[in-house]
Amino acid sequence: MTSAAIFIYCVLMKSWFARLQSKRRGILRYITFWFSLLVILKLPVTLLLFSGLQYTVAGWFENLYRDSGVFSVFYNAALSFFCTFFLCIWKKWYGKLVPFLIYFSFDALLLTRGMIFFNG
Repeated sequence: MTSAAIFIYCVLMKSWFARLQSKRRGILRYITFWFSLLVILKLPVTLLLFSGLQYTVAGWFENLYRDSGVFSVFYNAALSFFCTFFLCIWKKWYGKLVPFLIYFSFDALLLTRGMIFFNG
């Protein structure tokens, strides 16, 4: 099954990047940028969680790691969507500043509501 999945993945990525290179704009670029932002935003949260320095408690699960992991996936997916919208789709000059304001204001909101805990 793994070899079939790798083969399908390679075929899909070959066609994906061929289409991405042929078109300079469009939904493929936005989706690629969204996934890249999702990885960039999710990686530090995961490293801080596994090192025991930062937890996010949403109250969805009993397990702290599962609760923090599931919440951070949805949270970072929403942040990636807003960042992609304001950086790529909305072509105003002040749209480049909006993702920073959204990111810091959402983190401040989670901190004041007591959903983010720092340990260290």
